[in-house]
Amino acid sequence: MPGARIERWFGWLPVAMVLAFLGFALFVVSESRDWPEGARLFPYWIAIGTVLLAVAELADRLRRRLAPGPVVEEGLNLADLGGDAVERTAPFLRASIVLFCWVLGLYALTALIGLTLAVPVWVAALLRLRHRASWPATAALAAGLVGLVLLLEWALMMRIPPGVLIP
Repeated sequence: MPGARIERWFGWLPVAMVLAFLGFALFVVSESRDWPEGARLFPYWIAIGTVLLAVAELADRLRRRLAPGPVVEEGLNLADLGGDAVERTAPFLRASIVLFCWVLGLYALTALIGLTLAVPVWVAALLRLRHRASWPATAALAAGLVGLVLLLEWALMMRIPPGVLIP
């Protein structure tokens, strides 16, 4: 019964994604409160907007779940996680979970070693392991990303939070 299991996964996947975005946005709101005004402005308000959208999406899903009878969609459903017939296959679900794990890996690396090192390490791993890029191209891009992060840190006059392992 892998088909039934995949159907259950697709039923809960949008809710899990919305909860993940909500949690991340709440984290950004709490972390950016201590930043200087100029550095805090953009991430704080984007996170507030994300929180509001996530709460609205969860409320809409709850309303649909509690509605008596089937809910009839008005117009086209353009949701990314709509679950078209092509998307309801085991290979697509597996690829989606792998992609989600790569993104979680970036967040974990950022928390552990800080953004300045996490971005080039993650991009290098993604290019080399997932896309089989050459070593010279991977090294050049990783070095360029370190420079870009340091340039942004200097140009925006903000302190990029360090990681837990590498302060």
